[in-house]
Amino acid sequence: MNGLFGSVLNMLSIAELGIGTAIIYHLYRPLANDNKEMVGSIMQFYKNCYRGIALVMLTVGMILSVKLDFFVTASSLPVNIHIVYYLMLADVIATYTFAYKRSILYADQKNYIVAIINTFFVVCCNIVQVGILYWTKDYYLYLSVKLGLRLLENISINIYVSKHYAYLSAKKYPKIAKDLLKDIIQKIKGLLFHKIGTFVVNGTSNILISKFLGLALVGIYSNYYYVISAINSVLQQAFDGTTGSVGNLLATEDSSKRLSIFEELNGINTLFSAIAVNMLFVLINPFIKTIFGDEFVLNHTIVILLVLNMIFTNQRRVFGVFKAASGIQYEDRYVPIAESLTNIIISVILLFKFGLAGIFVGMLVAQCCVYLYTFPILIYRNVMKKSITDYTKYLLFVFSFHIISLSSVSWVFHVFIEETIMNYAIKGCVACIQTILIFYVFWHNTDSYQHMLNRIKLIIKK
Repeated sequence: MNGLFGSVLNMLSIAELGIGTAIIYHLYRPLANDNKEMVGSIMQFYKNCYRGIALVMLTVGMILSVKLDFFVTASSLPVNIHIVYYLMLADVIATYTFAYKRSILYADQKNYIVAIINTFFVVCCNIVQVGILYWTKDYYLYLSVKLGLRLLENISINIYVSKHYAYLSAKKYPKIAKDLLKDIIQKIKGLLFHKIGTFVVNGTSNILISKFLGLALVGIYSNYYYVISAINSVLQQAFDGTTGSVGNLLATEDSSKRLSIFEELNGINTLFSAIAVNMLFVLINPFIKTIFGDEFVLNHTIVILLVLNMIFTNQRRVFGVFKAASGIQYEDRYVPIAESLTNIIISVILLFKFGLAGIFVGMLVAQCCVYLYTFPILIYRNVMKKSITDYTKYLLFVFSFHIISLSSVSWVFHVFIEETIMNYAIKGCVACIQTILIFYVFWHNTDSYQHMLNRIKLIIKK
């Protein structure tokens, strides 16, 4: 139910319209030029927007609560689904009510501040929630703790921003200029399509599973989803701080330098992603079996589809950084719609024949849309000034590495069969080392290899 309602409430994020992304893009220049007047005007506009968004989310959320029976049968559960839903809705509203000040830290390349505060509260939340489930099994208290700590996290970030950017609250700033507002509105129009696409691709899987395959299967899949999401979140944080630097790169350097930095960053992303994916591939089912039991383990075919989706998602990361730094939001506005329709149509058709696997095949095929238009045309050709042929060769090179490295670790399944913590550690280490060796074989003759080594050293030092 936690996963199901989470997916339903993710739909409310569409109301945010992508304003946060558009605002952050427009904060880069005034922050670099120390234009406090303009920064103050933009942040004041942002604050007013988010208050309106929170009100819209609350209204739509309350309307959706009337139709909860459509998603789940209340009589089959030991808790009041409306209380659970309202607690989760309050958590979502709290996020958007207080979170607008985070944007200035992102734009000012201080993502690490948000990451430190967020990590602290997430760890605290997880520890407390595990304790609650173990000792009290009170689901309402479990959700209330998450809500309370979410509020404390946002208050902590607000205190930090108020202290280090005191000028934001020093006075009332004038309204933003009309030309700036016009550009923000245009980008929001494009980002709205992206918001809808993101929800449909990432948020409808639990709804489809619950509606057609049963709520119990949502719970089984959610265990895998949370593990994969946690890994992806860690990988994402390693690259979140690069957007501002890439924005400066795009403004000051030529296309050859852009391509060099892109290949360097993408090589690092590919290595870390492959290590994470391959270790997950060999350890996820033993981990789930040890923690929850045999009845919560998904079959090998579905695990393969999950890790393939993870590969496709992770390889979008550096493309996404260059896309955001370039301010490309409106130009590919129809791509997420194509992605969404592809996902829904294929998932619905295949789930009746292949069950859960059909849904993940739909997600996998849908992800190809950005690889067929946004990345080759808008990023590789327009930003990097390279041909579609060059893009195709590079993509085949990267995905060939993933396929070979993933296939090569399959033998680990057949050794150290006894399920012990020591054997799990050995399997993980073997998968990691093997992935690094295969990466070396693929990359050591490339121009970006030495630059990648230097960059990795800097990341590790940080």
